[in-house]
Amino acid sequence: MEATLEVNPETVRQGEPVTFDLTVRNAIGRVDTIWDYDNDGTPDARGSRNTIYSYENPGAYMASVIVKDQVPTSVRVTSEKPLQVYNDSLICGDAICSPYEDPLTCPADCPTTFCSNGKDDDRDGLIDLADPDCENAQDASEFSLEYFDAVLNPGEKYHLFDGWYLSVSSDGNYYRLYNNSRPTYESTDISDMIQQHIDEAESEIQNCRGVEGFSPDGL
Repeated sequence: MEATLEVNPETVRQGEPVTFDLTVRNAIGRVDTIWDYDNDGTPDARGSRNTIYSYENPGAYMASVIVKDQVPTSVRVTSEKPLQVYNDSLICGDAICSPYEDPLTCPADCPTTFCSNGKDDDRDGLIDLADPDCENAQDASEFSLEYFDAVLNPGEKYHLFDGWYLSVSSDGNYYRLYNNSRPTYESTDISDMIQQHIDEAESEIQNCRGVEGFSPDGL
């Protein structure tokens, strides 16, 4: 007998319902379930493959269920990652991007960034939080210094962020980071220049919408 457990959603406010869907394969006869929503060893419910539960207290919870058939065979299944339950005092519009909020549920507090726009902005095959250069959804950039060194071609101009460009000299030895409304930075050391000024550049896009991807534009 095999069993898998799906939890939806994985992040909720306290008191909101969470759906637990159990899929059982190769069971013999009737299947019985024992649910432990907080994995504390005390049964919370019995009998159903699909169930709904609401957590009254904030915290991180690992749900589990024991599945039994008529052989009898017993299988214990635990949720893949903790269910996050947050308190109900969060306010969309308080200028704080709380853990429960994101660019879709509260764009006023959590503006879209390169790490939450659903795009592969640095073209390394990894999108948003799947990219190790994104520490969290509010991280402004998927870019890494190592990636810049690897992909820049002589004589090309690259659109990095909203309004920010990086151009490369024809011999590939000189770089210019600029924005039409901000100072221009020039250097022969791309890593040094980006390291010094990328934070200022990233701060410009914290509240932008519809961020464009990283793309070369011919000079």
